[in-house]
Amino acid sequence: MSDSQEFDQKENPYAAPDYSPTEFSQNLLTPQNALEAELQAFVGPKADYYLQKWASIIHAGDNNAGFNWAAFFIAPLWLAYRKMYLVFTLFWSFICVEAILEDFVCIRILGHEEVPTLVDFGSELAIDIICGMLANRCYLWHAKKQIAEIRAQGLEGDQLLWQITKRGGTSMRTSLGLNFLASVVCVWIWDAYEILECGF
Repeated sequence: MSDSQEFDQKENPYAAPDYSPTEFSQNLLTPQNALEAELQAFVGPKADYYLQKWASIIHAGDNNAGFNWAAFFIAPLWLAYRKMYLVFTLFWSFICVEAILEDFVCIRILGHEEVPTLVDFGSELAIDIICGMLANRCYLWHAKKQIAEIRAQGLEGDQLLWQITKRGGTSMRTSLGLNFLASVVCVWIWDAYEILECGF
């Protein structure tokens, strides 16, 4: 650093640090900054919200990602909207199995005429709370998994971010369509269960 540059930084605390181009690039493109840029590209709208929720996991290795109210109230719509298709399928599969087991235990085993309201409400509330608690962590896992798959293609720079953007983002049309289809499938499964139950 020259005498004039040293003087500038002493007299002006806002003067830019005297980095060489290589040092500047290394400071800017840290692994955490690169990951955040990729996550921002993947999430799209509301990226700042999710990056704030994930900050403790990314920077501190914590496991707390906060509570997601959208997942609490409308988990299946939110999952498909965020293109988490595997988790979406697992969610609906669990809902179908849980409803059938609840009905079978309460009616066939315990002898109730129908599933008690308290049991039905309690199970739904428990599922909603679990979804709200796990949603942000699950979304981060999903985003990192998708990004890793795209990285494995050997893409870099703008091409990498472009493919990440295409893979991520949101889709309300897809969410509505998949949830309608899942509802139809679940009704069909429930009807098949009732037919089988009549044969017991």
